[in-house]
Amino acid sequence: MGVSASDGLLFGTLIFLAIGIVAAAGLAFYVRQKTQDRTMSKDNGKLTFWLVLLAAFLMWTMWICAFMHQMYPLARATTPKPVYKVKCFDDVMCKHVSQSTCTDRLFGYEWDPVKIECNPSAEMP
Repeated sequence: MGVSASDGLLFGTLIFLAIGIVAAAGLAFYVRQKTQDRTMSKDNGKLTFWLVLLAAFLMWTMWICAFMHQMYPLARATTPKPVYKVKCFDDVMCKHVSQSTCTDRLFGYEWDPVKIECNPSAEMP
């Protein structure tokens, strides 16, 4: 069966949300308790809470980009492979190739539709 992509996105997002909130609240409480100056403890706690939430959001953004990139990969050829024409060294063997091979792949040969074979062209030096 497996898990659909939307279920994976939702599940991963909920995990990041839960970890972010727990970590932000826990670290804010810790920083508030450890701050020596009581006038700064509340401000340090708020700053820690929002910075940890920001860090969790940025990590979630990186994760979701990587996750969605795997759903629709863009790795494919953008240009067609080049077709090289080759010179045939055995005229007898080259007579029995297909029409597309004769016209597209062999240099100095042309297709004879009457005899249904590939022959050296007249312009060949």
